[in-house]
Amino acid sequence: MRFRDIDRLYRPQVQILGFLLIVGITFGLWNYNQKRQMYNETYSYAETLAARVYGNRDGELDVSEKRLWHRDMGVVKGSAPSIRSLNEFVSLKNHNYNPNYNLDDMLAN
Repeated sequence: MRFRDIDRLYRPQVQILGFLLIVGITFGLWNYNQKRQMYNETYSYAETLAARVYGNRDGELDVSEKRLWHRDMGVVKGSAPSIRSLNEFVSLKNHNYNPNYNLDDMLAN
């Protein structure tokens, strides 16, 4: 068999495979982008709640406050919180948020 005979014989399969690869990669990237966007939105909202609970009412978390927040969520040092731990934190703090909550008094006891 010559090359052009092989090319003629397998060309449709190669084109279909190429099309399926393009569709699969595109869907995978779209799915990843959706999950990443959901994670970023959840993290942003959880960080806002954490600033109210752990922060000193300035609206932003400093390094020690963020470390305390991550430790309470069970995050290993040097890693980012999982979407599951963020969702758990958000659900707990939305239902149990007390604006008079003083973390220093709780830690002292």
